[in-house]
Amino acid sequence: MDTRQEILGLIRELGKTSGARLAAALGLSRQAVHRHLARLVEEGKLETEGRTRGAEYRLAGSSIPRRPRPPFRRIYTIAGLQEDAVVAEVLLWLNPKKILSAAAQRIFTYALSEMLNNAIEHSHSHSCRVEVRLAAREVRAAIRDQGIGAFHSIASRLRLRDENDAVGELLKGKATTAPERHSGEGIFFTSKACDMFVLRSHRIELTVSAGGREMAVSVRKRFAERR
Repeated sequence: MDTRQEILGLIRELGKTSGARLAAALGLSRQAVHRHLARLVEEGKLETEGRTRGAEYRLAGSSIPRRPRPPFRRIYTIAGLQEDAVVAEVLLWLNPKKILSAAAQRIFTYALSEMLNNAIEHSHSHSCRVEVRLAAREVRAAIRDQGIGAFHSIASRLRLRDENDAVGELLKGKATTAPERHSGEGIFFTSKACDMFVLRSHRIELTVSAGGREMAVSVRKRFAERR
């Protein structure tokens, strides 16, 4: 199979993607991939969305608008809640075999289970809200609770100076407030498995983004300090 056929096959599988992702998948330089993409666009086999580095490519004629699927939204009482039951309910709604590869299904199931477990075991919240959205071949999940906050929980347990120090401990992959039940690696591995992972707790927001071989971690205050 020649390179252009490989590119078309990958785009057919992914729905749409960027030149950088194609280069990483094929083990080629971005310049080489962009030459092939330009030729495929010229031949009418591909369409572009966006410009320059942010451009994404899709098969020509594949941009027919579809009615978006309504998001999955549920509020669960945490007392007695089992994450396996919630995950099963989400998967039944999602029917992931139609939109995700086997590897992506495993990552999604793992990430959802770990973050649900975190809310159930550590938040001290009365309830949690689970929301899952579909966007093309992308799945976005959010779990919200009104608990004590992940960073506060870690800082209190480990007697750290403040919640900023708790972020550093969490990123080591061993911080847990229940060592008898957990290794502390759940949030750590989830943050690395997802394309985008965001953990908000009080005024701290931790964002971990994995794009190809690059990873960026940023911590910022969500609200201005009161004076």
